[in-house]
Amino acid sequence: MHTGTWISEWDVALGSAEGHFLQGTPWAAVQQALGYPATFLSGTGWHGLGVIQRRPLFGYGYFPYGPVLGGDTDIRSMAEEIRSWGRDEGLAFVRIEPFGCPPERLDGCSLLRKGRDIQPPYTWRLDLRHSEDELRAALRTRLRGYINSAEKRGITMRTTTADADLDTFVVLLEKTAEHRFETHGSRYYRTVLQELALRGAGQLRLAEHDGKPVAAILSFDSPTVRYYAHVAVDDEANRALKASGPLAWADILDAKRSGRKWYDFWGVLPEETPGHPWNGFTSFKKSFGGELVASAGSWEIPIAPLRHRMARGLARVR
Repeated sequence: MHTGTWISEWDVALGSAEGHFLQGTPWAAVQQALGYPATFLSGTGWHGLGVIQRRPLFGYGYFPYGPVLGGDTDIRSMAEEIRSWGRDEGLAFVRIEPFGCPPERLDGCSLLRKGRDIQPPYTWRLDLRHSEDELRAALRTRLRGYINSAEKRGITMRTTTADADLDTFVVLLEKTAEHRFETHGSRYYRTVLQELALRGAGQLRLAEHDGKPVAAILSFDSPTVRYYAHVAVDDEANRALKASGPLAWADILDAKRSGRKWYDFWGVLPEETPGHPWNGFTSFKKSFGGELVASAGSWEIPIAPLRHRMARGLARVR
């Protein structure tokens, strides 16, 4: 495994190719710390971070939002090279999800099977190369008002890596996630923050009122992009105080001032859909201005066909 510093040649190349944070060396360090072997692979016209999930019979490889493809990458050759790696590792299949790749580019390859999406196939991005005045002007009117009045309403914000604050974040996240999405255990978030903070690639930002936490963002940093990765709110307090908007705005301005080119809000619906559990935060993310980025979703390369079919069957049952 390649083990350079977080701004390594790999990450510089990743940024130049507009690859995703989850394909970089900081995320490899997180996976290693969690006990998942991570390997950097490359072939003609592609490179990526492959993470191995060792399971009895159904072990598989996973390229989160990867691999990174060039404009002239031969998809079949890439799939054959990854399949060869997976075969050497004794895996049942390998899952890929190239970021920003249109699905029709993968659809014609007979070695690939469309799988259940893991990372969201749609994200929302804000171009930080605009001036602060231009970014502010793009905000929805009501959001701009909440941001402008935050200080007067007693909302304070700070960044932290303290264990106690992370515990607060996890409690808030579990409340936020009810009926919306699945969360990981506290060990996972602690490992993520510790490994990324060591590399200057992640931080926890809190919004508080009268010393009590109202909202929190665990964000990730590549050299060019900040990612709004995990967000937690006290729903009751946030409804009254509207702190999540000012908190995200503070994170956006910090990302811009630190030289990032993009602010990536991560998963959204392609269109706001009333009644969908993601509709609320999709509307919230789009209220900052920005643009939709679509990807191909998750695709699988079968290696041991029978074990792969059994794994897909179990996934459907779950």
